[in-house]
Amino acid sequence: MSAIINVQPWLKFTATTVGRDKLYRGIQYFSRFLAWYLSRQGASKETVARFNNLKKTLGLSRKLMRFGKPIEHLEGAALAISVKDEFLRFCAVAKQLSYAGYLTFDGLIFIDGANVYKFNNIKRYNELANKFWLSGIVFSFLSGLYKTRQ
Repeated sequence: MSAIINVQPWLKFTATTVGRDKLYRGIQYFSRFLAWYLSRQGASKETVARFNNLKKTLGLSRKLMRFGKPIEHLEGAALAISVKDEFLRFCAVAKQLSYAGYLTFDGLIFIDGANVYKFNNIKRYNELANKFWLSGIVFSFLSGLYKTRQ
């Protein structure tokens, strides 16, 4: 009797954008680690550059997959307006708007990184993206803390 490998869970996982993003992120972070590790071990510059290039390419690919996501977060902010609790409503709307801002700047960073259009102030866009991302996490944390306290 031959063993049949069930690939359905893998196919379901990689058929979703979230699944592919998680897979790409894992490979991206592992290649970042390998580039760091190999450079510390004295590997050739070409070998380290290969893993750095893989990390950068996967990072851009992930940004492309998130390209339309700000619209989802704007819709989430519109839906969050109906939350009854005033503090939770504020946190939910602020979190969704923060993530929409983050993903908007993330899209601009993709456009610049893919050499579609070069922005003069791309470093500033990156800083703003990071600040929006952090504020989204902070509002999410405050909301969770508030819910836990109630």
